[in-house]
Amino acid sequence: MKKRLPGFTLMELLIVIGVLGILAVGLLAAIDPFEQLKKARDTNNRNATIELLSALQRFYADHGSLPWNMQTYAAICSRNAGQPLDGFGNITNAAMSMQDAKLSGCVMGSLVPDGELKQTYLSGIGGTNIFVGSDPADKTDVVVCFEPESKSNKTDLSTKYLVNNLAGGMYSIVEQTGVIPLNACPRLNGDCAQCFK
Repeated sequence: MKKRLPGFTLMELLIVIGVLGILAVGLLAAIDPFEQLKKARDTNNRNATIELLSALQRFYADHGSLPWNMQTYAAICSRNAGQPLDGFGNITNAAMSMQDAKLSGCVMGSLVPDGELKQTYLSGIGGTNIFVGSDPADKTDVVVCFEPESKSNKTDLSTKYLVNNLAGGMYSIVEQTGVIPLNACPRLNGDCAQCFK
């Protein structure tokens, strides 16, 4: 009779490898790496949105006006020489995206030299739509919004604004109230936003 040497049989090793593979697949499904990447981008975009709002508020505190309402910045903050950004207004009817060349030129041309925003701000947000609205009647009013990508941020109660693309690069961002069922973003298809005032 042969004496059995200590160790694992091939069958035991295959069973252990199979169990570890099943656990790894279950772990990846629970973690959902793509959702984690979306959450990370949402965190970056939320920080960039709040950074822009804070920079605009500091600029207002220093100058008593927002850049697009100042004659000093008329050359860089207008679509036509000497006129304000046409259509730029309240967030609910004429918001603009930082992807709009005129708005980004106005913001970067006024806030960067003033030291309120870094030169690398636009490269940090990439192609993300960060929306800005400012009521022309109330020149102290400014609202800044972004569209979250992750499921958890779309269902967050603060994601309660619907973004509608209007003609000419304008957006309408409207707060949803009384939506049944009480779902923060009822459409969940990328057209909901979180806004900061």
